[in-house]
Amino acid sequence: MRQSNGTYNIKFTALLKNCGNTPLDSVELDENLSTMFASPTQFTMVQAPKVGTGSTLVGNSAFNGSSNIALLNRNSSKLPVGKTDTVTFVINLQPNGEDGPFSTNSFAKG
Repeated sequence: MRQSNGTYNIKFTALLKNCGNTPLDSVELDENLSTMFASPTQFTMVQAPKVGTGSTLVGNSAFNGSSNIALLNRNSSKLPVGKTDTVTFVINLQPNGEDGPFSTNSFAKG
């Protein structure tokens, strides 16, 4: 969403599903925003990673998208068999003349 100062608040949502037949422990979800928003763009965190209601995943409040790319606390995050869950976070993007396109891939494992 465009802000009055010309920046944009962008909400990201990751959908995770355990399609296997084994519960997943130590679930990891990494997102390196620095590769997506290269200089001269700049971004700051608006909302730290949040997980769905009743989730067995645990968001990483120290996630910053550059030096800390872990969206989840892997020591505490679990995903039961057949369970689908979400992780959302919000950044503020200052494009500094860059119009994109911007694209990214997240990496998950458990």
